[in-house]
Amino acid sequence: MKCTPLLANYVAMGTGYGIEEDWRHGMYQGPELVVQGLVNDVSSISGIGQYGIVDHVGRFEYNDYVGYGLYEHGFWGRFENLA
Repeated sequence: MKCTPLLANYVAMGTGYGIEEDWRHGMYQGPELVVQGLVNDVSSISGIGQYGIVDHVGRFEYNDYVGYGLYEHGFWGRFENLA
């Protein structure tokens, strides 16, 4: 099977998986309603974004079959500085 990534979505950014200091899944924000938004340019977060879960939209090929779907991967451990 050949998989060609088409579009990355850095799930670790802006989704509550732990990179943002002020918001995580289930984190208490106080008694009042809190509404937040976050906008990032994908090219500016790709370095840090890949330190968690990454979802990709991809094209999958197997023999004469072609399909599109989502695949998820993550890397944990010690990494060299990419900057």
